[in-house]
Amino acid sequence: MWSQLPYSFKRDVLIKIADLYTDESIEIQGQVRDVMEQYPQIIKYANCFSANNGANCLAATLAAATEEIQRSEWIIHQWIHPETFKLGLKLRGYEEVEITLNHLLPKDVLVWGINNIHHTAFHLGDGLFFNKNGQFFFNSWQILAQDVLLKIWGNQDIRVYRKISSHY
Repeated sequence: MWSQLPYSFKRDVLIKIADLYTDESIEIQGQVRDVMEQYPQIIKYANCFSANNGANCLAATLAAATEEIQRSEWIIHQWIHPETFKLGLKLRGYEEVEITLNHLLPKDVLVWGINNIHHTAFHLGDGLFFNKNGQFFFNSWQILAQDVLLKIWGNQDIRVYRKISSHY
């Protein structure tokens, strides 16, 4: 039945459904554009939708932490398992640090969950985060302000990982 519907109708339905899954994101302009220019590996994904289901927050965060554009391009479209994510952070020289959210640096990674990872986000700087709230194509890659991110995911059980060395 779906294939027989007019293109304009399908597009409008998908846009309305995507709006249900889209959080308050920041448009790329001014300060945000300046921050994003430091991350060529993910700039084209900011506030965009995936073409397919599967890519999750772990993939988005790991892609942002991967400076080599070709590798980042591959990673961002994957469904990443939590153990693979942890290994990916380790290979990139990230280690857990004991700091408060008031002392974040650009490229820090937030991980929600103590025993099980519930969510992750990549700090771009200036309180802005690269984020993906789900693994469906309705869940866009977004740039979110810290207060919006914490409103969605809470401020409990957050661990911070920081790039300490350059292995990768």
